[in-house]
Amino acid sequence: ALVSCEQEDKVSGEKTLAVVSASSDDRPSTRGIINDNTYALGVFRTTANTYAPLFNVKHIYSGGEWGADDVIKVDYRNASFFAYYPYHTATGNYAGLAGGTTLTLQAQLFNAGEDICYGAGEASGGGPVSVYNPFVEFLNMKHAYARLKLTFVRGTNVMSGRKCKIENIVLKNNSTNFYLQRQVDITTGTITEGTPAAEGYVHNPNVEIASGNQVYEYLLPPQSLTDNKLTISVTVDGE
Repeated sequence: ALVSCEQEDKVSGEKTLAVVSASSDDRPSTRGIINDNTYALGVFRTTANTYAPLFNVKHIYSGGEWGADDVIKVDYRNASFFAYYPYHTATGNYAGLAGGTTLTLQAQLFNAGEDICYGAGEASGGGPVSVYNPFVEFLNMKHAYARLKLTFVRGTNVMSGRKCKIENIVLKNNSTNFYLQRQVDITTGTITEGTPAAEGYVHNPNVEIASGNQVYEYLLPPQSLTDNKLTISVTVDGE
């Protein structure tokens, strides 16, 4: 009789998942701790232990934890969770999140709202996430993009008539091509190849540096570089 009651409790008991913390893998920098209300967090539950999968459940930070209008329940079965940040509606480059776990990464100028990180959930204090410990943390999430910063400095001995006009900043894989778009599965980190562009990634700021410097930052899909070389070329005053 005692065993019967215990099994009944296991089947019927549920608790609401509580996301208590989230951070990226470069905690000492300004890209690290993300427990604030600037952006939302997207949470996924996998099919592990026959749970029904859940996709892109929006969580907003308030009062020391992440809460959601669409609450996630866990029972006696151990559950598996993943998350990404910042949250995006499942359309456009993020359409794969509607019923899947893929993000499309697009080479672009740096934008904090697109600097995505992702990772697996861990039960707070250790052990599996279940009705017995429904508190989950997403710690050390990995950045989906590589971030590149270029600083162009106008020298002190510029020839007369020169304007230091910056055009056509081009990034290539050891002078060959470059992947402008790729997909990443946030549950495995697997990168889908995509199609490399022969011209590489081209950004034309068309800006004259009258004095001082000019800074450009980029978010780039991850990619292996031949001989570990990234080739950067830039047109200055037409040359």
